Amino acid sequence: MSIYLFVICLIPPTLIASLLFLRKRRFNKLIIAVLSATLFHEVCLVSYPVLHSIVTDFYFEKSMDISVSSTDLLEVMVGESIYVLMFCLALMFGLGMRKPRKKRDINIFHDSSIIPKAEYHFLGFLIVLGGIFFGLQLIMIGAVIENSVLAQVYDWSAGAFFSFTPLVASAILITKKQSFKKYPLLSKFALICLISLVIIGILTGARGRIMWVAFLIAITGYLNSERKYLIISVVLLFIFLPLFSFLGGQKNLVAHSILTGGRPSDLLQIIFEERIDISIVTEQNVSFLDSFAERAQGPRNSVVLYNLYDKGAGADPSIYLGAILFPVPRFFWSEKPIPGSLDGKDENSAVHKVMDIGYNLSYMGPLLASAHAYWEGGWIAVFSYGFITGLLWSFIFAFCERLPKNIAIIIALSFAASLLIDGFLTAFYPLYSFILIFWKWVMPTLFLYGCIKLLGVNHAKPSSIVGNKNIDSDALRTI
Repeated sequence: MSIYLFVICLIPPTLIASLLFLRKRRFNKLIIAVLSATLFHEVCLVSYPVLHSIVTDFYFEKSMDISVSSTDLLEVMVGESIYVLMFCLALMFGLGMRKPRKKRDINIFHDSSIIPKAEYHFLGFLIVLGGIFFGLQLIMIGAVIENSVLAQVYDWSAGAFFSFTPLVASAILITKKQSFKKYPLLSKFALICLISLVIIGILTGARGRIMWVAFLIAITGYLNSERKYLIISVVLLFIFLPLFSFLGGQKNLVAHSILTGGRPSDLLQIIFEERIDISIVTEQNVSFLDSFAERAQGPRNSVVLYNLYDKGAGADPSIYLGAILFPVPRFFWSEKPIPGSLDGKDENSAVHKVMDIGYNLSYMGPLLASAHAYWEGGWIAVFSYGFITGLLWSFIFAFCERLPKNIAIIIALSFAASLLIDGFLTAFYPLYSFILIFWKWVMPTLFLYGCIKLLGVNHAKPSSIVGNKNIDSDALRTI
């Protein structure tokens, strides 16, 4: 059975790699970037942990509360292979149906260090907002806001409309050629935004936040034709990846903040001196490869969802209700359904069920989009949802071609920001997440850019951006 599992687990990345190789000349840079990120996701978080399980005689699977055999993993990987195959076929079909556009009309992926004025003001708003937001979030680690209204506002801002797009905007600006010379003040805000998120990831053990920064630097560097940023992102990964097995098990006891009466000196002392280890101590001789395979739980977690559906405990359409109703503030409807959950409780969503049933733990865990599809509707859903996902991405790519370059990058990468908590950008996630991302990041992005366009700032000639020594100050006053 292991030999079959070995062969099957190589199929998903092989399909994506073949798609990239065969269609690269017909894909623009944005499509290549998203598919390359997806390929990286499949290799690291899907194929590798399964290969590791085969070599180690399913060591980590034996530590789960449920029985996971090679046959169970084979079923999961067959589902993943079918899902990826249908995605690739649908993407080729959807992109092939587009009418050919004239080269002069395709202007979003040309190499240019000049940012048109409307896009500059748009990026500036997001970057300044992100610099302030993530800087404040860094101060607020561990703080408890007693005022219920302020707590609702903070929770809303921490996980809603502008929690990801400022990161993309910051990465776009940072990787522009000579950005620190042309836009010195705004570039500093961009650095604050990105560095703050990395520090937050280190202090809280949120490894996915660090991955977001590394991915975004690599992708925007590629899209801006600044290949040196690919090297920088690889260096970042080599620095932080060995720490990932330890970051998730540590938590800072930050009991004070400026908003709750604590002094900055108290905050710094707590952050750097009062760290406690709340994890089960791992043997020191465990290698990084073993530790990474243990953390990459998606395939074995997905066995839980297959078992649930087979026992008649699959999902129903209610998991989409929370995503559809996302814009309705929970402050006015405390029992509003949670996106992806069968009701208003976190524990009835797939990301919680896999950890509760698989390990008797209450927090979230990664899983495969194909397994989520199976949980929703069995093998029919695996086939159909893979195909639908491919069609959705073909529509997203076609839509992005009609947008200005920087707006298109933000839209596409927002849809590629996996909501399955692993931090790796990918094209694969449950269908309800498309609705959620549309409300959380895409609609605010389009609305904000539309407002800036209506204000008429786009009428200035792009050449006026270059050589303006006070451009950052002017933009900040407008913002």
